[in-house]
Amino acid sequence: MRSKANRWSAFVCFRPGHAPDEALRGALKERVSRALGKSFAPREVRFVRDLPKTRNAKVMRRVIRPAWLGNDPGDISALENPGTVEEVRRAL
Repeated sequence: MRSKANRWSAFVCFRPGHAPDEALRGALKERVSRALGKSFAPREVRFVRDLPKTRNAKVMRRVIRPAWLGNDPGDISALENPGTVEEVRRAL
């Protein structure tokens, strides 16, 4: 997803028992760069416990971008886990 400065950001869920750190952040950027090309490498990697999902477990990408940018995410009544919107806003 692109931020205000036209840069890519990635939101990553980590497994319970694992802690996010700078080494993992760098490894993820490098992995995306190798797999998709340097133009798709995220400048920011943000860690969250979970992403906003519907009851069918589909990630609601249309909610993530406005939440991260500080805008109103719109109707979130279909979310299984509405608390994740606030988590995206304050991602690590």
